Amino acid sequence: LKSGPAKLPRRLVAVGDRVYVTLGYEEPISILDAATGKTLQVLDGSQGSEGLLVSQDVLFANVIEDLQTAVFKPEHPYCWTEAARARKIGQWKQGEGKQFIKAFNIKTGDLLWEKKTPVAPLSLAADHECVYFCNGLKVVCLMRQNGSHRWESEPVPQSVLFGSDRAPTLVVYGDTVLYSANASHIMALDAHSGQTLWSTKHRRSGHCSPGDVLVVNDLVWSGGDKKSSFVGKDLRTGEVKTQFDPPEMTWFHPRCHISKATDRYLLPSRTGIEFADVRAQTVEMHHWAR
Repeated sequence: LKSGPAKLPRRLVAVGDRVYVTLGYEEPISILDAATGKTLQVLDGSQGSEGLLVSQDVLFANVIEDLQTAVFKPEHPYCWTEAARARKIGQWKQGEGKQFIKAFNIKTGDLLWEKKTPVAPLSLAADHECVYFCNGLKVVCLMRQNGSHRWESEPVPQSVLFGSDRAPTLVVYGDTVLYSANASHIMALDAHSGQTLWSTKHRRSGHCSPGDVLVVNDLVWSGGDKKSSFVGKDLRTGEVKTQFDPPEMTWFHPRCHISKATDRYLLPSRTGIEFADVRAQTVEMHHWAR
């Protein structure tokens, strides 16, 4: 119950007429034809991939080479006791296993480079120049061409536990890297130097799920919980630029997943799926949509 694993959606990426996916929990990455489902290629050395992303003909994966399925067997009739136990069984540990970032050419399947390093779940991101991730202690930046080290941040605020349902949220937007680990704090880093630009409290969001970091029109938002305002902060300074209140929401807690956004709407999961218009500052509620 509500114990994840939150990282499973990061095992499937669709780009154009190709699908990149692990076809089993401990299986390597396969490249499929999106129209037929036919397996076109299996990437050697990708077994144990916990998450992947595709950027400019390169697939980046965080890999645990000796990955083993965490076996959970119910022992207690009370669901919340079991949920807490399941989160601990499936939690990520910084020093556990042989952890790597690996880069593959998606046209040839060749391994371009690999870097031995811990990689926190859901923290892998890339832009046209670099690859970014959290190693559990700091945000790290590597050059995407060869995996060479570019910078690392100051120590980041820690989550109490990266359980199976939790993970840090890392977003790269232009020349800014945003990082949130404990669902109530956010920090911004300069993408070129790793220097901290600002650090502040962040609205909690979701329920038994990773926190929101949503960027719309150069403002940083959170989906928020059922009582909080929607607050937009300046990307480079953290200054609050705008905020508005949702209508009264009477349900007990948000749905158990992260929010989404477009260039106009925040789509939080406070009661169902809401459409929060950041221009008009209005909210339409849809209790039964998921």
